[in-house]
Amino acid sequence: MDSPRPKGGKIRPAKKDTARKKKKAQQSSSPPHLPARAVSIQAASTSLPASLDLSLTLCRRKKRAAAINKERRQRRKKSGQRRMRKEDRARE
Repeated sequence: MDSPRPKGGKIRPAKKDTARKKKKAQQSSSPPHLPARAVSIQAASTSLPASLDLSLTLCRRKKRAAAINKERRQRRKKSGQRRMRKEDRARE
């Protein structure tokens, strides 16, 4: 009669994927979005309905994502122009 797991000692919880989180945080150079808690407290103080609070949060997140994407697009464009100039110089 052997039990499938040893008695005593807890089952080890699954490891949280902190590496991916860290990488993601490093990738987005802009400061991270306000924690949801701060947003909800702010909304609670103005007594907004929860659904509106959520939509505000999502809207803010969307706008931030748009800004980041815009920045990335510009950076890509710049690097492309730089490459072109480099090639032109090499040709001369």
